[in-house]
Amino acid sequence: VVSPKIDGVAIALRYDATGRLHLAATRGNGFVGEEVTAQAHRIAAIPPRISEGELEVRGEVFMRRSVFARYAGKFANPRNLAAGALKQKDPRKTAEYELSFFAYDLLGREVELETEKIEILRRLGFVPIESTRTGKEGMIAEFRRWAARREALDYETDGVVFKVNRISEQRRLGETAHHPRYAIAYKFQGESAVTTLEDVVWSVARSGVVTPVGIIAPVTLSGATVTRASLHNAGNVEKLGLTRKAKVEVMRRGGVIPHIEFVVEPGDEPVTLPDRCPSCGGPLRREEDFLYCANPDRCRDVQIGRLAHFIDRIGCEGFGPRLLEQLYDTGLVREFADFFRLRAEDLLPLERMGETLARKLVANVQAHRTIPLATFLEALGIPELGKHVAAILARYGSLDRIRGLTEEELTAIHSIGAVIARSVVEG
Repeated sequence: VVSPKIDGVAIALRYDATGRLHLAATRGNGFVGEEVTAQAHRIAAIPPRISEGELEVRGEVFMRRSVFARYAGKFANPRNLAAGALKQKDPRKTAEYELSFFAYDLLGREVELETEKIEILRRLGFVPIESTRTGKEGMIAEFRRWAARREALDYETDGVVFKVNRISEQRRLGETAHHPRYAIAYKFQGESAVTTLEDVVWSVARSGVVTPVGIIAPVTLSGATVTRASLHNAGNVEKLGLTRKAKVEVMRRGGVIPHIEFVVEPGDEPVTLPDRCPSCGGPLRREEDFLYCANPDRCRDVQIGRLAHFIDRIGCEGFGPRLLEQLYDTGLVREFADFFRLRAEDLLPLERMGETLARKLVANVQAHRTIPLATFLEALGIPELGKHVAAILARYGSLDRIRGLTEEELTAIHSIGAVIARSVVEG
């Protein structure tokens, strides 16, 4: 089954036994989303009641290009505007944006084919996402057909999704921690433009890797003004032979992240690789195409990155980059456990901090004192230990049991290889 990949906001709609829409939520990170039930009731293409109950419909909220034309020049693109409209506190405001909805999945009904889901959705009053059928031999032709139609469509699409039609085959293929194996998305080539490379700046991630970003003369791509573009790693900077004031081609791959693709016309001053960490000033080490801070345990940016990862993964809101920098620089938070020792009076001397906000932040942290073991494991930021591996390890029931596992015992577990096992033991 072939369908366009809509550039919108994914949501899930749950209908109760009576067929009433009782919950709508954004898909968020796949585990935690935002409830938008009242707003969903204001979208004409979402039926408030259907003839069958106890099921979940998944789909994409989007804004048609013809509607977005009214806002030309005020917003970057239809997706951003649709996302903002869906988050309006007053649902009546959501209605003013005339959002649309395409349904693409159905849970709670036993069917044999993906195409049967589409027919059921249509019968229930939804507008299913447009789709066609093809075999392996026709995939390239279908991709090209959709790419050729892209500009004529009344909605933004950044690619094509191919999904196995037979449900039994979907079950056999299964899923990874990130995506189903029975579906694959191919993105269209991103929009590109030529601009001037002004400079290259380097930053340090929580992993200690030192990454380059190109500072470019402002250029418009996919309706957004771009002034920074990814350069991936040190090796890529060398391969491109970058110079300041060079003319470079910038592309938004998949319509999202801008990347510098190649040099169109060289400039004057060569871009050299740093020999010291841009954060702590310490030495760097190189592994193939990557530069790393050699003293990550003493590097400010690495440590702040670790704290940011932890507080984000446990689901605690309110701790933005500037606040985390202040907490680290004042010594209030240097380890994960320090978050749970914070008091409102500790926070009051910080910039833009009032008593109400301070108490709210402390309350947010305390509300996350007890979290699932899998969430805690992922929040630790151990290299290679993501959601999937964290969920597997959490089955052991306690941190002490996990700490006691050897590399050999870990590699014997399905989905855990030698690299992950070593990271867990060393982490």
